[in-house]
Amino acid sequence: MSTPTGTPEIPEEVRRFLTDAKRHHYVAEFHQRRFSSAPAEEHPQIHRLDVRTGKTSRTSTINSCVIQHHNTFYEVPGLPRGFAEAVLSTVEADAAPVVGKLVAAQPISEKEEVALALFVYFQQQRTPRGREYLNFMLEQGAKYWMLKQIYEGRDVHRSILVEELGREPTEDEIAASIKAWSEDFETGRRRALPTRDHEVGAMFISADKAVPVILGMSWSLIEACPGEAFILSDEPLLRVDATHPGASSGWLSSPTVEATLPLDPQLLLLMRPLPQLGRERVTAHPGQVMGFNLRTYASAREFILGPTQGLLQKVRIAAKKDPAMVASFRQRPPSVHLLDSTVGDRVLPTVTTTRGPTTVTIRRHRESSGRQRQ
Repeated sequence: MSTPTGTPEIPEEVRRFLTDAKRHHYVAEFHQRRFSSAPAEEHPQIHRLDVRTGKTSRTSTINSCVIQHHNTFYEVPGLPRGFAEAVLSTVEADAAPVVGKLVAAQPISEKEEVALALFVYFQQQRTPRGREYLNFMLEQGAKYWMLKQIYEGRDVHRSILVEELGREPTEDEIAASIKAWSEDFETGRRRALPTRDHEVGAMFISADKAVPVILGMSWSLIEACPGEAFILSDEPLLRVDATHPGASSGWLSSPTVEATLPLDPQLLLLMRPLPQLGRERVTAHPGQVMGFNLRTYASAREFILGPTQGLLQKVRIAAKKDPAMVASFRQRPPSVHLLDSTVGDRVLPTVTTTRGPTTVTIRRHRESSGRQRQ
């Protein structure tokens, strides 16, 4: 829906969250608060453990999992700079009471399931790792779009060469120009880089397709048995596939994909592409709770989070005892596969695979110095 001037109309439920805030959580504060030492407080202390060093520390949830201008738009016509962050805040506001009801073992409606599915979807998209993967896919898409224009744009190459040479180019010269340009993009000497606004906007482009998929999966609400608790990480949503351990996992890439999202120290959401299981609630014994915690440990980019230092150290010790299991749970980056074949060609087609980034670059913005990378 648009205004008479063509500017998109912002729904009131989103507009109420529009602010000039610069610091954006990539793990919702209400979510972290549940895993803190005092979840009833507004900005309680939360324990965190650095998975690289094993060191533990405490910080406030308002300062945990935050990046400056992480979701800011800069040059999107008709939309305020804080629009993306406001949409995410709306999703959080809708999901928070749903999580509360699930923890209290209360039933939720279909509308509330949609709110939770949206929260699950954006939790994957909004983290530094999720954004790195989105940026990779955007860059690969732009690269192959550019290659298509290069290979199909003989007239463009001809016009460029006419201007450069001052005469009509030969067919060999046009072919050489096409080859030079294509090699530049294929080797990475030239790159079609997405803008910061493209990266932020990419969080939203698949929501209409992914949310119905998430809703169509089975949801198992896993309760921790007495005396046990789940942990959280700075990359809370994890998809793993035991039958394809070396490949990246999509929501429906295999019947054995499992996605986990800890909701509370006493509740974890397990999603699988087995709709016949529907919705169920089960209690996990201590070994199962630790198994899920090792998944969360493996998913962490920097930190695992929880209400006590002892709980985090317990998980760390278990992870060190079974590094192979932890390695099997680690998130695999996405890959792009390009099939190269000629119609009627009897030669087997070749497949070129471009693998996604294995490290994460946090893109920070400074008003005075423009886009910066860490």
